[in-house]
Parts: sequence; structure tokens; C-alpha cells
Amino acid sequence: IMFDDLRPELSIYGRDYMITPNFERLAAKSVVFDYAFCQVAVCNPSRDSLMTGLRPDTVGTYNFGHSWPPHI
Repeated sequence: IMFDDLRPELSIYGRDYMITPNFERLAAKSVVFDYAFCQVAVCNPSRDSLMTGLRPDTVGTYNFGHSWPPHI
């Protein structure tokens, strides 16, 4: 499961006002990362990095306007 642009507003992160039973079940069977960081503060380069396993400067995406280069 891959996602980005998600604040930790889930019950598994101590937000008791959130009702997230599916995330709770998934977290009970998974590894929960309490300190996860992204390489770039905008979604497109961060998402490209997650999907390719490459750094954003290697992929060549730097902001919202870029898409994957032909070599990816």
C-alpha cells in the first residue's frame, strides 16, 4: 500500500477522535512508521520517488508540472 500527502490523523497515531477501524486492523498486522519523511515537500516528486525507488533528482521531477521522463 502506497500513499502520500496524508497527515497522521488516524487513531493509530493517537488521534482518538478519528474512527478508523480498517487502519487499526491493518496496523495490528503491519509495521507502523512513526517517523517517516519525504524527499520533497510537494506530491508529484515524492510520489514518483515512491513508485520508482529513485530519488526525485534522478527521476527528474521537481514540482507539480513535471511528469515522468521517457527513460522511466
